[in-house]
Amino acid sequence: MCAHCEATVKKALEAIDGVAEAKVSHDANEAVVTLNADVPDDVLTKAVVDAGYEVAAFSKTKKGDSPGPVGLGIFFS
Repeated sequence: MCAHCEATVKKALEAIDGVAEAKVSHDANEAVVTLNADVPDDVLTKAVVDAGYEVAAFSKTKKGDSPGPVGLGIFFS
């Protein structure tokens, strides 16, 4: 994944309702997505696949029981 590819994936993820921010790293081969609403994994996967990439795995984290943002790591294959 190159810097241009990084921008393409970031744009695709941030176009989804419920995605507050996407930080995509071509060095780490991952995207860290902050959600401000519930977004199904398949919607996120479709955005990445439609942009021309594959999703290898998800890792979700949430701070406490608050309804605040959810962190989502997307690892590319």
